[in-house]
Amino acid sequence: MKRRSGACLSVSNISTEGILVIAGATASGKTELAIALAQRFNAEIIGADSRQIYRGMPIGTAAPTAAQRATVPHHLIEIVDPQQRYSAARFAEEAVAQIKEIHARGRRAIIAGGTGFYIRALTGAVALSPPPTLTFAAGWRSNRALTTLHSCTNGSPRECRSALQRSQSKIATAYRVRSRFP
Repeated sequence: MKRRSGACLSVSNISTEGILVIAGATASGKTELAIALAQRFNAEIIGADSRQIYRGMPIGTAAPTAAQRATVPHHLIEIVDPQQRYSAARFAEEAVAQIKEIHARGRRAIIAGGTGFYIRALTGAVALSPPPTLTFAAGWRSNRALTTLHSCTNGSPRECRSALQRSQSKIATAYRVRSRFP
């Protein structure tokens, strides 16, 4: 895996020999083509679709069926729950790891999907920042205005407005201007 000043991972430091990318619109036949090629050329498929990574949504995403996935190994399909966050940076990192594992088994990798941004992230065509650290996220959570905003979500709109006004924050001012509550 390669890191460039602030950029995320890409396949640039692994052998691209034995990697095929099939990209296109939803329901354009990518899955069938990828399966046919994988069977013919001893390959495994890595999904590159920002919606197919979520569990429980096969119809709306045209995800490969269980029968299709049984014919050839598929990776990065239905791997996270819908309420979980997933990013192009995480995709690139996990795809690189899968490619290395597939190559270690002596097989080829087929990247198949319709999310061009994921494919560009994987190939290094876009520079991605690493995800925020827990320390950074904790710093945001400790901000007084955000804490006030978070803590008032269980109260009534009037209580929330009052709490925000007491916080003397820019968020409170913005809320006051846009609020439809008296």
